[in-house]
Amino acid sequence: MPIEVSDYVLRWPRHLFRARATELVNSVDSDNEWHAHVSTFLRDAFTTSTAVDEFIKSSQRTRNIFDTAPPAAVRPEQRFLASLLRAADEFEYEARRAPYYSQRTSGGGRGATTGEALAAECARTIVDFDERGYFTNSFGKDCVDDPSDIRPEDVVASHVGRLGLWPATTAHLATSEEDLYDLLEVMHDLAAAPRHSWEHTYGRCGWHYEQFSISMGQAVYRWTINGILERAHNPLRLANDGEDRGRLVQTSNDDRTALTDEMVARTDPTTADRVRHAIALFRAREADEHSKRSACVVLAGVLEERRKLLQKHVFNKDEGALFVIANKFAIRHQGATQQGDYDPIFLDWIYWSFLSTIDLTDRLIERHAATP
Repeated sequence: MPIEVSDYVLRWPRHLFRARATELVNSVDSDNEWHAHVSTFLRDAFTTSTAVDEFIKSSQRTRNIFDTAPPAAVRPEQRFLASLLRAADEFEYEARRAPYYSQRTSGGGRGATTGEALAAECARTIVDFDERGYFTNSFGKDCVDDPSDIRPEDVVASHVGRLGLWPATTAHLATSEEDLYDLLEVMHDLAAAPRHSWEHTYGRCGWHYEQFSISMGQAVYRWTINGILERAHNPLRLANDGEDRGRLVQTSNDDRTALTDEMVARTDPTTADRVRHAIALFRAREADEHSKRSACVVLAGVLEERRKLLQKHVFNKDEGALFVIANKFAIRHQGATQQGDYDPIFLDWIYWSFLSTIDLTDRLIERHAATP
């Protein structure tokens, strides 16, 4: 079934779109509410109604009464969904299209560059998520037939500990960076993607959303908010993994991000939790000199446990120098003989050195275990 890709603009990350579409393609015979689930998915994953409209059309196609051939094994609507899945790589993202003329010629690039513009885009996005049912799991639905006694502002306040963050407005968020960042984190924790929806037309009640997926909703939310922050040249991102998942953390370059992702995914039962804790300390948006030093202390402790391995596989003088940093430069110890008169900026270098060395020891252990 041919697809005009320019008519389909994604607002889901591609990998999540593929995963959900594949799940639905394969569940057509086992899901009694398959059509409703697919319609909800397509309505949410794309910026326009084109996909869901075409899906409904395909499901309404009937066989010619004079057609004596047996029914096809694949239904037309299933075939349409499969065609979307095959074309996934070609769909554009709305927010990542080429910048407009003034944005190209101004040198600033596309996206929010000021505090007010960032606050405005974040506020619009949160309201959009609310209208798409992402917070219904927490806020409930105020239906004309069943009014809700849940106050969304109270739900938000119960998480952050103060009133005033909801509803999300540009006027408020533009004047308080702390409130903006708190709201971004709170709404992440409240996000849940609906898998089923139906329209209640009586009294213009609107859409009802049900069967929520917290993991999928939070993943879509993180991806969307991180795209806004990236376009705004903001150094913070919502963490995708680790004990600080869903919290705003400091970003680094691509290689260091890849190293961090690999370290967060570690499964070593004796050190994995400590390494993840060190990463959370270091990359927290409010991380100061003391937090970064604490992160280095945790990593140095992991390396100390692996000192014999380093002595065996690394030159002794280099291994010794590594622990001179940990033990003599006011990292692990604070005695009178410690050398502590250095710029705290060096803590960043120490942290990345220790983290990459732990990665090295992981590889050495794996190689040793694989060697007969």
